[in-house]
Amino acid sequence: MNTYLELSFIRNVLSKNKFDNELAQLLTNIQIEVASKKHPLYGFMNEMINLAHKEIENKNYKLASYDIDLIHNFPKKDISNWNEEYFYTGELLTYCDRLGELGEINKIKKVIHFTNDYLLNFCI
Repeated sequence: MNTYLELSFIRNVLSKNKFDNELAQLLTNIQIEVASKKHPLYGFMNEMINLAHKEIENKNYKLASYDIDLIHNFPKKDISNWNEEYFYTGELLTYCDRLGELGEINKIKKVIHFTNDYLLNFCI
């Protein structure tokens, strides 16, 4: 399996309020792979996986699935294929709407901060 299919799989399982040791190991392996790459998109992905881990620790699997959902469509190899416009007008707004409905404003602020730190600097 590749990283993005694995992220989709993890997101789908989490969205059903499930998680087990096998998924924990898979997510850890993905994070190790992502952390080894030297590009702002991967830094952002790493931060989102960290947020997902925190939600998983608190058994907030649905929130963790939202964190993974935000990054599961990032480009596989060629970063130049990243659809920046769709990310900002579709995926990020959907993520913020979902969290806003749950009153997770502080988490939204963290993700906006990560967006600024990693993605805005990359795209300018």
